[in-house]
Amino acid sequence: MKLFFNYLLVPSLDIKGAAIATVLAFMIITLLNIALLMKKKLIMIEWKPLVMTLFSVGIMYVVIKFYHTGFEWIYPFSQRWTETMKAMSSVFIGGTVYIVLVFRTNVYSEKEKENLPVIKKWRTKKDRGYKG
Repeated sequence: MKLFFNYLLVPSLDIKGAAIATVLAFMIITLLNIALLMKKKLIMIEWKPLVMTLFSVGIMYVVIKFYHTGFEWIYPFSQRWTETMKAMSSVFIGGTVYIVLVFRTNVYSEKEKENLPVIKKWRTKKDRGYKG
């Protein structure tokens, strides 16, 4: 399978084509393995959290793309420090967008949220059932 994708992508995309071919081959093999395991009833997948996670990743990608476009428009010169700034701020912005969306789209159940140590600190007294 990887050879097929390499044959298609490497002539036009060079090393990026080889990387894309590898990712595609692994993705297809993973999906086939999951389908086989589901067919044999060895695993059960909840689709809503998976779809919502993929939705969050898509929105995060769009936000980072807009950010990069704006960053390059404001500061069009490519220097090491600007690229470093852009990369570091992209990680922060992307991570923030992803975390907010994952929690807003209810990927995690309330019980799973309660088990996260950071969430325990953020919850208010009212959220914990304080009646005072």
